[in-house]
Amino acid sequence: MRVAAGGKDGNPEAVSFQKPEANGTKKGNVSSVQQLLTNNRYWSEKISVERISVEFVRFRRYWSEKVSAERPDFFQEMAKGQSPEFFWVGCADARVVANFFTGTGPGDVFCHRNVGNIVMHTDMNCMSALEFSITALGVKHVVVCGHYGCGAVNAALTLPQKSSGIVNSWISPIRDVRNEYAKILQQLDEPQRWPKLCEANAVEQAFNACTAPVVQAAWAKGQELYVHAMIYDIATGRLRRLAGPISSIEQAVFAEDDYHERGGGGEDIAQGPSDSGVKKELHAKIVKGLTKVKSFEDTM
Repeated sequence: MRVAAGGKDGNPEAVSFQKPEANGTKKGNVSSVQQLLTNNRYWSEKISVERISVEFVRFRRYWSEKVSAERPDFFQEMAKGQSPEFFWVGCADARVVANFFTGTGPGDVFCHRNVGNIVMHTDMNCMSALEFSITALGVKHVVVCGHYGCGAVNAALTLPQKSSGIVNSWISPIRDVRNEYAKILQQLDEPQRWPKLCEANAVEQAFNACTAPVVQAAWAKGQELYVHAMIYDIATGRLRRLAGPISSIEQAVFAEDDYHERGGGGEDIAQGPSDSGVKKELHAKIVKGLTKVKSFEDTM
């Protein structure tokens, strides 16, 4: 016998349990102990799947009824479309859910999540989501958010590069960040390297977002768009700003150079020069940095 959720009046009800036949043997040829183990494995897998399904359906019904009671027009409004203000690139880590720790609700944040919150121009998934959010949804903020304790970042520090597997290949961009910050990381005690690289990865991925063609095109036509780098501390629940808001390629270059010179860290970093009163040396620095992000057409 087994117990299944969802009986009369919410009480569990008894349901007959059908004993599985032993694979490759006639009934009775398997030892009693082996049959018990086989039964247990079959039962635990079956009841786990069924219980999860039942609980999801039950919670979905409870949640929808609760929301409808508090906001009768909520689902009708959601069905009309979305107009989020934020595009969020975050890690796929199950503990890092943007709506949960930012106090936002459905329809407020357009999300893209992957292992290690990586932004690559060759990742069509990320780039298409970024393009859609800017051109179709008209988001005003692009947030790249890392988190302390990121397994992908730790793997970039500890996993041998020759290790096989897709994940090892995927985290190559984080290894590039590790190499770029090698001198800084080597000066730190080993326990400090992991959180420092988590910060650096979030910042560098945000800078990658700044050089994405769709972001540069939006800035070129004067569209209001800001890029931010943030990091979430799972242990405290606090969200920390690392870089931004960045609203032009000039600011992006300034912010990147400034972050590198300071070795990272800090709640806020300089956003770059204003349109007026730019110092000559600062302007020269920006112009020099702009050569890093020249478009292919400019070199023809």
